[in-house]
Amino acid sequence: MWYFISGESLYCRIPEGRVRDCGQKGMRGGGMNKNKNINQDIRHVSMRLDSSDPCRAASLPQCGPGTDTGIPALRDVSGTGPEETIQGVSYIGAPRSRTAMYVTAKVSHLLANLESVRHCLIFAEKGMDVADSLMERHSFLFSEFPQADYARYASRFEQMKRRAGGGPGYIQAQGGYYVSETARIGRDAYIEPGCLIGHDVSIGDRAVILAGSVIRHASVGDDFLCNEYAVIGANGFTMAEDAGGNRIRIPSLGRVRIGNRVEAGVHSNISRGSAGDTVLEDGVKLDAFVHIGHDVHVMSHAQVTAGVVVGGYAVVGEGAFLGINASVRNRISIGDHATAGMGAVITKSVPPDSVSAGNPASRLKRSI
Repeated sequence: MWYFISGESLYCRIPEGRVRDCGQKGMRGGGMNKNKNINQDIRHVSMRLDSSDPCRAASLPQCGPGTDTGIPALRDVSGTGPEETIQGVSYIGAPRSRTAMYVTAKVSHLLANLESVRHCLIFAEKGMDVADSLMERHSFLFSEFPQADYARYASRFEQMKRRAGGGPGYIQAQGGYYVSETARIGRDAYIEPGCLIGHDVSIGDRAVILAGSVIRHASVGDDFLCNEYAVIGANGFTMAEDAGGNRIRIPSLGRVRIGNRVEAGVHSNISRGSAGDTVLEDGVKLDAFVHIGHDVHVMSHAQVTAGVVVGGYAVVGEGAFLGINASVRNRISIGDHATAGMGAVITKSVPPDSVSAGNPASRLKRSI
């Protein structure tokens, strides 16, 4: 029996072949009739959430700590098979077993990634054609607004964790900065006043973190240079629209992974992953006022100069160079050792060893 949250109420549903008295007997799970509304395939359980102890208020002893995404675990407690646990969230482009995610018809080709994982909870757009093999492996909830349904689901558990209380606190260090009780900082680190190092952050040896910087939800390698007022691990900007036209924020529940010898410029922003990770590999250099969107992957030794904006899920290749004030559209790739000229607006993926410039950018010549 899967438990999940929608709005202020708790819902349950039963995976394929696991029938139990939770509403309509014989209810089909693991996938549902594509012509049904989501509300026809789940039964409202009249339990309200309690802000002080959501697990006890909902009588769910199976609710417990999840992964570092911050979502409490959701378990299959039908008693008719091996225990299955939703342990967090992931991105349909790189799914992990026992996680929740959403998929729309626009990116339906990414469903193929689910063949290599099991026991996921997928909020899918109504009318999508899903292979029988996937319906058997996973539980699908179909609706006209899967992003909004997923956003409410993830938001509720994010709130539950915050309300439960009892988490780690912050310590004011002698150097005038604040560090979480669960943060891990390597040897010979230099941290100036006004910085904040958040919960479960790990930072390697010989880090230099200058005044006013904030680091959350991140794992950082050795020899990191974080210039003044950089923000690592900020919430990404991902919105969903519900049936009423309201904009709903999709929570950022991923992390940032930074390799060795990486530099973040003054007032740079590196957003945490929406459901996966934002990654900066070894030797990446960011200049001042750079924005790295959620779930971006910047490969080793890339250089990103002042004022560059890189949209979510983009990939910047190894040794690539992005010129001053260049913009990179979300979900495209910059090839290895490619160059984007000053002010270039990159709207389509560009090949390796190429030079692009203009608005919109076009390929000029092959790099020498």
